[in-house]
Amino acid sequence: MKIALTGSAGRLGQALCQEAQARGHQLLPLTRQDLDITAMSTSACACVRAFAPQVMINCAAFTAVAAAQSQRRACFAVNTRGVQNLIALCQDLACPVVQISSDYVLPPVAGPHLEVPSQARRGQLCTYGATKLYAEKLCLQAGGCLIVRTGTLFGPQGDSLVARLLRQALNGKRLTLIADNYIMPTPYALLAQMVVRLVEQGLAFKAPTAIVHATGPQALSVYAFARQIFTCACELGRLKALPAMERLSYLTYAKQYPQVKRPYDGRLYQDELVKRIGPVPPLEPYVKAAIAAMEL
Repeated sequence: MKIALTGSAGRLGQALCQEAQARGHQLLPLTRQDLDITAMSTSACACVRAFAPQVMINCAAFTAVAAAQSQRRACFAVNTRGVQNLIALCQDLACPVVQISSDYVLPPVAGPHLEVPSQARRGQLCTYGATKLYAEKLCLQAGGCLIVRTGTLFGPQGDSLVARLLRQALNGKRLTLIADNYIMPTPYALLAQMVVRLVEQGLAFKAPTAIVHATGPQALSVYAFARQIFTCACELGRLKALPAMERLSYLTYAKQYPQVKRPYDGRLYQDELVKRIGPVPPLEPYVKAAIAAMEL
């Protein structure tokens, strides 16, 4: 299959490049320099047209959640207008768009959340979440797209939650972590495998637009995930002992950081994913592999 991939220089983009090539697909990797989705130059679009992709996977995104609060226009330009531009280009090519979305689009109600359009209202989401939600709505309106919602991403490179928690523990920093709401930690490599297999299943080629939740297998509080990280790090010799941790409630966090609205409950049903590609493998081996390869 001929796959065009925006955001190919990012962590997820790199993982998708490796997975798609390993499975024998013909790939057009597009960095921001190759195709700026906020501008869509004539020459860049011509390059995509010449390749004639059968599917476009969009990994280009403004992902700095806290920074987005003060850089709203930049975040909107990439996460919403950029998706609109890609959809327009791909409609001309009769090429479906696979949009990587986020649990930040979820409304502040108890999960697990179904694989359906989010009912979050204006004001319930942070800037990042709102721009990703608008992108989902564009895909739903266009039809023939695939929305892949995922959770808290991590891997051996980059400033992931795993890396940040380990650095804080190594530096002896006091750890106060949310213990009463959930995230779904997801390795970049695992998400890449899921996305490529969903594309191979042909889900992106169906109308109307489908929504699939692709995450790791476990819903954990940040507190519980941190304990798993530190336990694995001790087993691997990256930490000498488990650090002291204090529990924080979600409501207390929300009062301390009112602008950066985290998902109230990030648990996601995975029924469509499991039906399409089977059970999700255990999380711990990915956590250990990431920790072992990290440069801290």
